[in-house]
Amino acid sequence: MRQPTLRQIEAFKALFECGTVSKAAKSLNVSQPAVSKLLMHLEEDVGFSLFERGRGRIRVTDRGARLYDEIDRVFSGVNQIAQAVEEIRNEAGGRLRIGVMPGISPRYLSAAANRIREEAPDLQINFLFQSSEFVSDALLARRFDLGIVTQGVDHPNFDTHVIDDRPLVAVLPKGHRLEALDRFR
Repeated sequence: MRQPTLRQIEAFKALFECGTVSKAAKSLNVSQPAVSKLLMHLEEDVGFSLFERGRGRIRVTDRGARLYDEIDRVFSGVNQIAQAVEEIRNEAGGRLRIGVMPGISPRYLSAAANRIREEAPDLQINFLFQSSEFVSDALLARRFDLGIVTQGVDHPNFDTHVIDDRPLVAVLPKGHRLEALDRFR
């Protein structure tokens, strides 16, 4: 059994979304016989029936629908990559991703963002609201640059700094570029 090709998968996705082979061919900018051939080879490669054919119509089987769900999930990830590329392209001054516990005042966050922008006006600041545990996990995975939580995090890879008299702290991975700023000391 061979692995399906990307072109076969694109043809299958187009058929599922367009409803007919001719519309799928048009959306892919290829001929109808080319799509039919791709779909036939896809069925051979996966080793099970993806379609029921009859009276000039084609219908996706339950197994085919399950395969489409997986294909759609993967293509959604590819679309996220395209969005990420666009975001990175538009980040002239860089990006700061801050994980924040829900319930922290938007007024407080806005004031913090304004203070940061005084030093770095082109910096794109994103606040992402998650539980403290998620913020800590995301910091370890480097999905966030900074975390704002209500309790300190005791972990060898974090530097924790009190940022207000109120029970709020900033959590950074050790060695993070923001660690050098005076306000985090």
